[in-house]
Amino acid sequence: FGADGIMLGRAIFGNPWVFAHNDAGEVTGRNGSDVSIQERARALASLAHAFESLTPRKSFHIFRKHIKAFITGFDGAAEVRAKLMECETAEDVEKILASEF
Repeated sequence: FGADGIMLGRAIFGNPWVFAHNDAGEVTGRNGSDVSIQERARALASLAHAFESLTPRKSFHIFRKHIKAFITGFDGAAEVRAKLMECETAEDVEKILASEF
């Protein structure tokens, strides 16, 4: 019935590290709590660029739903999210993340 895929989809929202591999190629997974904010910022910027390349620019607002999943759990997160929610391009996202982290 595909239920596993649905649950996995929810598991990776904001945590692409769930598919992490060790040097032997074994899936080790990470729950996201051990991922630094700098690593989260790099992943969000990369996702923004990938999203922009696959989606027409006018639809970039759809990307914003991913911001909270990546930018959370630290002092000042709400303020950074507020800035990111105003972004219209992946370049805007990258500039804000670079200035904050």
